Amino acid sequence: MRQNLAPLLLFVIIFSIIPISTIGSLASSSKPNYFNVTFVEQGLPSGTSWSVNFNGTVKNSTSNEITFSVQGPSYLHYSIPDVGKLIPTPSSGYVFVNSSTTVNVSFSPPFVKIVLGKPEAKLQSTGQVVSELQTGQTYEVGVEIQNQGNTNTLVTVNETIILNGRSVTSVTPLEGLAAGASTFLGFQWTPSQNGVYDFQVTVSATPNITESASSYLYVGQTPTTVTSYNVTFVEQGLPSGTSWSVNFNGTLKSSQSNQITFQAKNGTYNYEIGNVSYASRGILGYVPSLQAGKVTVNGSSVKVTVNFLSLIFNPTLTLSLVNSTKPTQIFGNTSYELSVNVTNLGNSSGHGYLLILAKQGNSTLINKAYNFSLGVKATKSFVLPLEVTSAQNVVITAYSYAQTPSGNVPINSTSITLTVLPKVTSVSTGTSSTTNTSTSPPTTHSNTTTTTTSPNTTTTTTPPTSNVTVTPSPKSSNFSVYLVLGIVVVIVVIALVVVLLRRK
Repeated sequence: MRQNLAPLLLFVIIFSIIPISTIGSLASSSKPNYFNVTFVEQGLPSGTSWSVNFNGTVKNSTSNEITFSVQGPSYLHYSIPDVGKLIPTPSSGYVFVNSSTTVNVSFSPPFVKIVLGKPEAKLQSTGQVVSELQTGQTYEVGVEIQNQGNTNTLVTVNETIILNGRSVTSVTPLEGLAAGASTFLGFQWTPSQNGVYDFQVTVSATPNITESASSYLYVGQTPTTVTSYNVTFVEQGLPSGTSWSVNFNGTLKSSQSNQITFQAKNGTYNYEIGNVSYASRGILGYVPSLQAGKVTVNGSSVKVTVNFLSLIFNPTLTLSLVNSTKPTQIFGNTSYELSVNVTNLGNSSGHGYLLILAKQGNSTLINKAYNFSLGVKATKSFVLPLEVTSAQNVVITAYSYAQTPSGNVPINSTSITLTVLPKVTSVSTGTSSTTNTSTSPPTTHSNTTTTTTSPNTTTTTTPPTSNVTVTPSPKSSNFSVYLVLGIVVVIVVIALVVVLLRRK
């Protein structure tokens, strides 16, 4: 009987395990998947609080990372607010979550960056870009403009079509352009005669941004029949993102990149490179090493390298005391003269601003500001009175600034600490100097004083006075003692006599 039950028990155990494992597998396959979406910022000062709104959930952090755990796969929206005057890029968007994902966020001050495409013509009836135009046909001629900055801007676009050096038509549309947005700005044009037209575009945007581009419009001609070549100017020496300009054969172009390109046929052309205004620490601007020149196009593209040299105004400071033999030690309750020298060690003259502060504990001894102008290697000195009023150390600091269109830009600073020593006062007697030290007067004063003064000798005699102190002699003191003792003895003797008489 036991042998018949063994196979049955084994069968039951096997078939009881199979459903359990199958159910476990189904349960694990139906478990939702969660993934981390981490936003990593850069550009904020350490410890600055920022936040992310991700799919309706807002999180804040003072570190550079904010992480959300979300179920996927999913397509979720996020937005990141500004932090003070710093703007995030990107500020919003969507994330497709099917695995752990990182979104990099860069914070920076507001800026506008305009990027132009190549000016072109589109057939109005179809919107197709064409390279060869025909007279009598209407085209939409314009340029693609993109704002790669992080803030909105207003753009003004000047579009001019030129034939044989004369303007055929010119328009100036105006439009707002949001951060990260792009638009095609153009106008309708119907050419009336064949020829190679020069299409020039200049875009102005706030604040103080100018970008230019140009191309040729071939009307009634195949573009291969007229050969043009690139003339590219490449700058070196400017900070990244600095706007500069080139005037090439009467066409002015500006850019914030390091290249500006023109198209030209074979021939010789004049060009001019503009100076660059710039306001930074000690730098007032840049000047090209070669401001004008000629370039020849002869069957190939041409590259011209433009080297910019920085114009530096560097007012450097030195501090000293005019009437002190030790530069870091002074005496209390004494008057001094502080000398501040400003020397321009830069390669450009400029206008500056000087601030001088002197403090002794909580007291301000000097708080002065001056405007000045200095040429290259020139020096200007400023002398101020310094009144030391206590025994505390004196800290003197001087700051120099460069005056620019953007305001006063800090350049240099220097500081010294003066140790204050106690002042030693002295009294002059005759030709010799003696220390004013107090001593105890003698018991008996002399009644005659003689004073000698150089160069003339004068003797002064003071008549005797009665202010002489007389000390009692020791003999007078002993006599008084003996007298008292004698009186006591007499009284005792009398008392004894009286007692004896009464007994009798």
